[in-house]
Amino acid sequence: MEKAKVFQSALGFNQSNVDELIKKNQQGVCENPATPGKCDEHGQRYTVDIPMTGPIGQTATVRTGWIIDSGQSIPRLATTYVL
Repeated sequence: MEKAKVFQSALGFNQSNVDELIKKNQQGVCENPATPGKCDEHGQRYTVDIPMTGPIGQTATVRTGWIIDSGQSIPRLATTYVL
């Protein structure tokens, strides 16, 4: 199933409320620990699991994957999905 459909069915997020999902991701990254992952020529990867309640009131863990590209210091979001 594609990610958008999973976010819709699990938490109630869709294009009409994507700003709320972005805000919850941003808050969650500040409030939950980052787990270091693989480090290679592309950069250092991190995972942050965020407990999240969606617009329909259901709760799930959203896993976000981040990378700090080689030669950079600011992480960027690489992936996000519902566990």
